[in-house]
Amino acid sequence: MNNNTSKTIGIFNRSDLILIIVIIVSSILFITLSPNPSHSHQAKVTIGKEESFLIDLSIDQIKHYDTPHGEITLEVINGQIRMQKSSCPDQLCVRQGFLQEHEASIVCIPNETVIEWVSSPQYDGVSR
Repeated sequence: MNNNTSKTIGIFNRSDLILIIVIIVSSILFITLSPNPSHSHQAKVTIGKEESFLIDLSIDQIKHYDTPHGEITLEVINGQIRMQKSSCPDQLCVRQGFLQEHEASIVCIPNETVIEWVSSPQYDGVSR
């Protein structure tokens, strides 16, 4: 006579099913609550061929810059950046609005200006 106190459900007993459920729930919580390491809070602004700098997107601000062919005004609101004003004739960079995706960029060819997201590295170092 087999005196087995744990109930068997299919090929798993009750403790196996509880362990599987705990692992699945823990995995879902870890994935949804862990910070995204590739998420960046900075934009790189390049003016002309030489001058580039980073703008902190976590601070709402308006910045004015001189370019080789005029002036631009950048606006940062709620972690997004846009070209608010530009001295270029066609205003395509201004009409583009806020950057919505991390892969997007704003380019103003007449003012030789590029605004792009800065990607944070996923790892702090390289392992061999």
